[in-house]
Amino acid sequence: MKSLKIIFLISTLLILSACGQNTAGTPEKDVDTKEEAMPHVEDLGIGEIDTTKQSVELSNLIFPTEMTQGDDGNCYYVRKKGKNKIVFYCNDGKEVIETKFKDDLDYIEGFVKYKKYIYIVLSPLVSNDAIACQMASINIETGEWKYLFKQELFGDSQIFFYEDRIYYREADYSDVIYYNLQGKKMGSIHWETEDHGNQRDFNKERHIQMIVDGKIYYTMSTLKREKVKESGGNYLYSCNLDGTEEKKLVEYQRLGPITDKKKFVFSSNQMSMDDKYIYVLERYWQGNSDLYRIPIKGGTIEKVTDRLVYDYKLNDSIIYFIEDYQLYKKNQDLKEETKVFEEPVENVFFAGGYLMLQGYDKEEMDGINDAFDLEIGVSDDYTADYYLVTLDGQLVSKMEGTDVKYTGHHPGEEKWFE
Repeated sequence: MKSLKIIFLISTLLILSACGQNTAGTPEKDVDTKEEAMPHVEDLGIGEIDTTKQSVELSNLIFPTEMTQGDDGNCYYVRKKGKNKIVFYCNDGKEVIETKFKDDLDYIEGFVKYKKYIYIVLSPLVSNDAIACQMASINIETGEWKYLFKQELFGDSQIFFYEDRIYYREADYSDVIYYNLQGKKMGSIHWETEDHGNQRDFNKERHIQMIVDGKIYYTMSTLKREKVKESGGNYLYSCNLDGTEEKKLVEYQRLGPITDKKKFVFSSNQMSMDDKYIYVLERYWQGNSDLYRIPIKGGTIEKVTDRLVYDYKLNDSIIYFIEDYQLYKKNQDLKEETKVFEEPVENVFFAGGYLMLQGYDKEEMDGINDAFDLEIGVSDDYTADYYLVTLDGQLVSKMEGTDVKYTGHHPGEEKWFE
């Protein structure tokens, strides 16, 4: 059910973002990132990379009202208007297109702006069908809708857009199917997995991280779950867009120290790439996350900050990251670290020449978690505060969010009611 799924995902994200309090001021004192001896890696053999040719991901949203990052460096969001109309906006309120839902597919699982389209994954609000989601496109210029293909409920699946293709990795990690932008299947990549019945295994689960300059980059653990707890073996691979020429680039067996709070590392680590480094947000079982970067041409892996990072973005000169709901920035030389915004925030996006920050309200999140414990639903139109700020953290405008609305919806019921 949608409300239960929403609350579960929020609880998961709150666990992942859990970390200690800090009392940082502005500017911060330099943070020593050389306390631990970092591994040395050889040249990854990638060659020269055009990092302007990067994929954009369509991610599963906790609430349909959340921001998403478009392919043009702007962020986008959607709001309801009346009974079945929706309006898509860019950055701090520029209207992109007004349209309406079709049929009974009226729940937004996720969306992204790519070229002249809004690509959107829809599902009925209540369904027992495992293949319930529908990928659709909305032409921004004409308003025309087109249903493209059906897919499983989002779960562990992934969707990327790159060079006029849609890459859809199925939830069981076995196949990547690629389509053209009109939804016609162009081919598929088959990845071998190991079936251990109902016991989930991390062996050979491939998580696509990004598609850059004609290569798919993905992580994979080749150790079974019980062994991963001990050694945390993860590998970064690349392959061509059709799956050929698979190549192991680097092995990293837990970059951070082994502690009770860092049992093992997920192979679904959040990665990004510039022309010198591959950035790795190493997520641990107990929710702590460390940010590292791997030199593409070889050298010592660097820890970007000693802070426990929840989300990050980078441009040509600055790394932005969030710890304990506070936004920081750090120059690429890693010498100076500065807190740049005072309000608590949960996510950071680029918005043209600005940043868009998703606010965080502890009281509201505590209430949502309590609702989850009591199996009480949360209305899907909940909206956090959003702040448009300069790259130095100066407030430009604020979009007020909404209060949390609780419903009487419980698992197994057929209808929502206030």
